[in-house]
Amino acid sequence: MESKVEIIIFSHVLGKVEIIVCDKYRIKSNISSTWVVALDKDDNITNVIPWNRVKQININK
Repeated sequence: MESKVEIIIFSHVLGKVEIIVCDKYRIKSNISSTWVVALDKDDNITNVIPWNRVKQININK
């Protein structure tokens, strides 16, 4: 069974959350900003999420 990553983010709708499922993720940053980059199994970027919208990252094995 392959491991999947669930990234739970705060929605733009007040009080709601969204779940993004991906194969792997990376955290990227520069001097003033940090993002979580969701990747598929071939390392293609599927989502880029600002760090301040990330509520939780679950790694399921």
